[in-house]
Amino acid sequence: MIYIDSTVKAVRIYRRGVEITREGFADLSAGKNRIGIRGICPEADPSSLRLFFPAGVMGSNIRLVPRNEAEKEEEKPSEAIREKIERIEGEITILEEQTKLWKENGDFKNRQSAGIAEMEAYIEKFPARIAAAAEKHSALTKEKKRLKKELHEVLAEERKMCVLAELDAKAGGRCRFETVYYARCAAWDPVYEIHSDGKGDAIELRFRAEVSQNTGEDWKDAETVLCSGNPSASGDLPELKPQYLNIRPEAPLRAAGMRAVMSEAAMPMMMAKSAPMGNAATDVLDMAAPMERIETPQAEVVEGETMTEYSLGKREIPSGGDSTAMDLKKYAVPAKLRLLAVPKLDDRAYLAAEIRAADLPHLMAGKAAVYLAGAYMGDIRLSAEGTEETLRISLGKEEKIQVQRREVRKKTAAALLKNQKTTEYGYEILISNKKNETVRVFVTDQVPVSQDKTIVVDGLDADKGTVEEETGKITWEVEVPPQKTETRRLAYRIGWPKDKEIQMSRQTWTFLRFCPQCGAEVSGKFCPVCGSIVNG
Repeated sequence: MIYIDSTVKAVRIYRRGVEITREGFADLSAGKNRIGIRGICPEADPSSLRLFFPAGVMGSNIRLVPRNEAEKEEEKPSEAIREKIERIEGEITILEEQTKLWKENGDFKNRQSAGIAEMEAYIEKFPARIAAAAEKHSALTKEKKRLKKELHEVLAEERKMCVLAELDAKAGGRCRFETVYYARCAAWDPVYEIHSDGKGDAIELRFRAEVSQNTGEDWKDAETVLCSGNPSASGDLPELKPQYLNIRPEAPLRAAGMRAVMSEAAMPMMMAKSAPMGNAATDVLDMAAPMERIETPQAEVVEGETMTEYSLGKREIPSGGDSTAMDLKKYAVPAKLRLLAVPKLDDRAYLAAEIRAADLPHLMAGKAAVYLAGAYMGDIRLSAEGTEETLRISLGKEEKIQVQRREVRKKTAAALLKNQKTTEYGYEILISNKKNETVRVFVTDQVPVSQDKTIVVDGLDADKGTVEEETGKITWEVEVPPQKTETRRLAYRIGWPKDKEIQMSRQTWTFLRFCPQCGAEVSGKFCPVCGSIVNG
């Protein structure tokens, strides 16, 4: 059996999982050869294993086995290291006992027979002995620590798998080989940055990745490709099941696995150019040059049949718990910057970027940091589910614009002839501009929408606002001069049978499901953690 070491040549990292390509060199004899390829991570999927050799080499009995099992007849490196550690621990114990005895012998209180000359000689030699013992103790402790670290690395290597194969070579010689396999010991998550100067007609969307792997081996100079999805050829195609209709019982709906989601929510809280430092002509850093942010090279993007690939070239990705940040792509996205306010929910205005969904690149669910004029404004979460034609992204609160909504009328009366009750509502919305320039604020409010023909909403006075009949949403575009306040009014009336009670609800029910890839809770079409498509 010939055992061969291999190194990582390329990695193809999915959202959850990785396809690893390892390479090495084998010295083969003409005819039959039995080889073992080391370095395969313990999580390798045996069914995904492939082995590549030059033409003229045939293989059989190719399998993946634990390295301990493959090399059970050989002496393990970990055993030799353990023996060294045991010897050092013995030396440390002897040294500590010697030091203890020297200190006890230096106590002359119980040794009345000791003479002055003996005491002086002992006292003179004692500091040197203790110092030498301490120095040796320190050296042994450091060596023990080093050996334990080495033992940890060797044990991690011994726990790995080994590819065993029987080869038949037409001719002898040295040749290169590759082995490819899939494992679940790596992952990456999308991270975004949204940059705006607060004035332009576009925002900059930076797409980044946080990559992590736990193979027990640092990947050095590995050709790295990130894939936007996961291997999904499971053989289980989506299949529609029958849907049955029944009358809903009058009791309120209560069921496990369901979550109430507000249909009206406050506006969600949803940016520095860079270049390599240095002088290209002289290759000398200009210490007086302006500071610029350091970035990694962008990826080459390839749109595949089922997923998008980001090719990053040769990268180093250490093994362990910490993730490695990589820049993938920068996009300039056309955007309209607007001041938006929803005074029914919040008395502050927000600077928002309105973006057409058609102008956005392929997005996956992920965290996004928002920067306005270079200042960090907070984090939002971008959703992979783009069902709206226009996406509004908050760039932060506009502290100098205040919006107040106050009730000025609420009157309930009974109409005896019509057997009805009516309630009249009236509101004033005040938009105050504390800035030294004129601003345009888009203010949104609403009137309730009846879902019962016996409930009538009429008498609407929206003060020239734009009304959406289906949703009851009202929008005003208000221009406010500097240091001034503008007012908009809203009034409406609700009528209903006087022997009934009306209930105003803003809740809808969303069924929760679970992602088949990572197990996370999912309420939409896409998993918010790994981005996988979840069928209903």
